Amino acid sequence: MKKDLKLIIFSAIVMIIALSFFNISSATDENTWILPEKSKEFEKWENLSEEERANVIVPSYSNISFKESIKKSRYNMLCSKVGDSLASNYRINGLTVKNQQATGLCWAFSFSSMLEGSGSRNVYSPAYLDYIASSNYNKNQGDGANSVIALGTATSGKYPVLETDMPFESVYDESKNSGMTYYLTPIDKLPEGTLNEAVDARITDATYFANIYKEPDSNGNITYTDGNKNEYTTNEVKAIRDLIKEHIQNDGPVNATMYSDLAMDADGNALSEEGYCNINTWASFCNDATKSTNHAITIVGWDDNYAVSNFNEDVRPINPGAYIVLNSYGEDVGNNGYIYISYEDTFIEQSMIGIDNLEEYESEEDIAYDNIYQYDELGYTYPIAFKTENVMAANVFSRKSSEIEYLNEVGIFLPITEGVEVYINATDDDKTKLTQVAVNTENITPGYHVIKLASPVRLTGNKFVVAVKYINKENGPYVPLEANWKDSGISYFSNYFDTATSNEGESFLSTDEGNIWTDINNLKVGVTVTLKNTNACIKAYTTQTPSAQETIKVTGINLNKTTSTVKVGATDTLTATVLPTNATNQNITWTTSDKNIATVSNGVITGIAKGTVTITATTEDGNYTASCEVEVKEEVASTVKVTGISLNKTNSTIKVGATDTLTATVLPTNATNQNVTWTTSDKNIATVSNGVITGIAKGTATITATTEDGNHTADCEVTVSEETSEIVLVTGVTLNKENLSLEVGDTSNLVATINPTDATNKNVTWTSSDESVATISDSGIITAISKGTTNITVTTVDGNFSATCKLTVTEKTNTDDDIYKDNIPGTDDSTNIKTDNIKDYTTANKVLPFTGNTIAILISIALLGAIMLVIFIKLRSLKDVK
Repeated sequence: MKKDLKLIIFSAIVMIIALSFFNISSATDENTWILPEKSKEFEKWENLSEEERANVIVPSYSNISFKESIKKSRYNMLCSKVGDSLASNYRINGLTVKNQQATGLCWAFSFSSMLEGSGSRNVYSPAYLDYIASSNYNKNQGDGANSVIALGTATSGKYPVLETDMPFESVYDESKNSGMTYYLTPIDKLPEGTLNEAVDARITDATYFANIYKEPDSNGNITYTDGNKNEYTTNEVKAIRDLIKEHIQNDGPVNATMYSDLAMDADGNALSEEGYCNINTWASFCNDATKSTNHAITIVGWDDNYAVSNFNEDVRPINPGAYIVLNSYGEDVGNNGYIYISYEDTFIEQSMIGIDNLEEYESEEDIAYDNIYQYDELGYTYPIAFKTENVMAANVFSRKSSEIEYLNEVGIFLPITEGVEVYINATDDDKTKLTQVAVNTENITPGYHVIKLASPVRLTGNKFVVAVKYINKENGPYVPLEANWKDSGISYFSNYFDTATSNEGESFLSTDEGNIWTDINNLKVGVTVTLKNTNACIKAYTTQTPSAQETIKVTGINLNKTTSTVKVGATDTLTATVLPTNATNQNITWTTSDKNIATVSNGVITGIAKGTVTITATTEDGNYTASCEVEVKEEVASTVKVTGISLNKTNSTIKVGATDTLTATVLPTNATNQNVTWTTSDKNIATVSNGVITGIAKGTATITATTEDGNHTADCEVTVSEETSEIVLVTGVTLNKENLSLEVGDTSNLVATINPTDATNKNVTWTSSDESVATISDSGIITAISKGTTNITVTTVDGNFSATCKLTVTEKTNTDDDIYKDNIPGTDDSTNIKTDNIKDYTTANKVLPFTGNTIAILISIALLGAIMLVIFIKLRSLKDVK
């Protein structure tokens, strides 16, 4: 027996090891995920000495490649453009020329200038940006930084603030250098509360432009790449530059970096130490790829015909053309602060971002949110690359308030993707119970985006989940993370992101549509990287409404009848009573088990065809239900005319913000047309919607119910007493689009804005006038079904206000199927558009590193196999004895 037990244990161990090896191989297989390729500049930075690293801008870990970062049909369109609508030269004027003095704050000056050129009416403080960043990142005050830090600080809700809130001159003083770094006042010497300024704007859309690396040969010819192994064609380079120019012209300046050799001589005159800049024309061109970026600037325009003769004779580009750049060395350096940098400059197009939309505030009360839920205050620092079509990441957040709170927007970073879908669980932390609330697959770009939900979603639990599905069918998506490089083994050198922290139970990944989730914290990816102090880059923006009065919860619902018989074409009306009758939320929804037999609208049943159906009323609060079984008889009913109408009460007294419900009875009760309309004599005193009265202001109003058949009326006099609550009523609703076009199979979402923004009840309903053309979900997501037109309507629960968008659905054009065609008509070098770098991920493995459940299953399988092996051996031994 002991031998048998030993044999079982030994066999089990062997099988566990074998199965574990198989599983680990699958979990870390390249077909599941891979470490993103390091950019050449990042590798160069890692090979620098500590002193050298301190004098260059820390580059991004990975690059943005043109083919992988743009929608396929748009890629083809950009590469096949014949002629341009863009002018040969353009420049943004009117920007403030600033001087960073003896600091290393070019990155902060460049970023603030970019914001000011993005349709802003304000001037923003670069000094404040540096102080905040020095508090949050592993960065010394006054030192250099990069756009990752600038954008991360801004998207965390801590910047921008106005220059008047922290003038540069108020913290910089060259005459007082004692104890001061870069002549800047130390953070701990600032007056208390200095760094608690409310932001004056918010970035809601930003774009990462594709990286262009240049590798010049000895003859001055340039090979263009994405910084990895993919070469760009002439058309691709032109397409990227067109995108940059379009952005400058339509949305504002672009933040970029360069290698600068400008310095000051003993007399205070500017000079070019290595001859890359012609200080007579202020034209700069560096063609030495061994250098590294050391200066941030702001591109404000371009001149395609800028002559090569403007550059130094010994260091000149081959072709004309230059970007017009706003520097931060004051008006005395450059042409009143501006310089020209050749398109062919080695570094100017390596790292570029632009602001697509800046939401500015007149006052602190205008800020669009009350809370930001986030784990990525440092911003997007590192991606995981996947080889599946789509991957999900999720953050679990704990509520900050017990007040009424609505989730309105979700903020996301995107490295490489074709689109995203947003899901939430508003009640608890269960990541397997998610509801889709937004989708964006229309011309979405790498960068940062705030996605508005179709309608606000009330958070009802102590915790909630926000999940994002990243979609990229061609190359596999990148999931953006805020990662601690050093702790995770991404880089062994101290860097800006050493302050990143995380905890278990905050951020998760899923590769199987959200069924199984793996905690990102301590997740091993590859041989050298184990993610520590790392979170998913997903933010939640919410608004709060004070609880104005005690909420009375719903406990049930009753119907006035449980059975009904109607004829085809006839109607019957069900009346629902929510319990208790003074419950705060009286909202209900009506459904039919078979709309082909009978339909229901606000309790009015209409017979469609012979059969039996169940009509159900469901409370919004508590999801309580009551049902009525309806038999529809075949014969067409004769019309019974309405003879009158009565109300359940003729007088009502309510307080401001409170509600009361009137019930109308159409006479005779078997009248064919049971439809009624509700009106108020003074909507400034009381409103009415489907019989629900809401008190607006002190006074008296008459509520009237009118029959559609015969125009019979019944009245109720309503007295509204003094205000005792702070409920804010809805006054209207608008949609972000009045017209929308989709192709069959596409999805999109409309955004409903409820007025006022602090309305207490932000619940809405969505309808499509023709569901055979397009459907609309409860969260406002449209799905195009077939060719045609339909009206998508949103209606507020409070006040019954509505807004409509006309949707046109067209046949699928399949432009995406032509991705990276070898021959695009109308191009000079169309045959150079290559397909050899396109990867095939059709056999992508979706296995994540195994969890405790997986290990238990493996052990069970191994033990079972071991037992079967022993039984087999025993049987063989018995056979031998026999």
